[in-house]
Amino acid sequence: MRFINSKIHAIADYASGVLMLSLPLFINLSSQTNATTIALVTGIFILLLSILTRYEGGLIPTIPLYAHLGVDIVIGLALIVIVLASEFTGAINYFFWLMGAAALFFGCFTVLRPVQRRKFKH
Repeated sequence: MRFINSKIHAIADYASGVLMLSLPLFINLSSQTNATTIALVTGIFILLLSILTRYEGGLIPTIPLYAHLGVDIVIGLALIVIVLASEFTGAINYFFWLMGAAALFFGCFTVLRPVQRRKFKH
């Protein structure tokens, strides 16, 4: 059962993209260049995907929402696999787990149709 509307999903997308991009600022990743690269590439990708999706948050709406949700699921699985396959420890590990779980959650439970805007009579 899908219960998250696409407007909430759009807000979560932009927030998660910014969080991924800001990870190197909040956690000392000087010895973890792979984690920095993963966070930056994923953050940029999430923001680009959000900008290009046909939903309330899309600035250049070209990608269908169902495709966006599929990519969210892939991103979530990839982040979790990265945690399992890597030797990241501590806060980095927890951060990637949390972001992966959030991407899976939003990808699986967002309603497939964007919220309809009301048309007002003049």
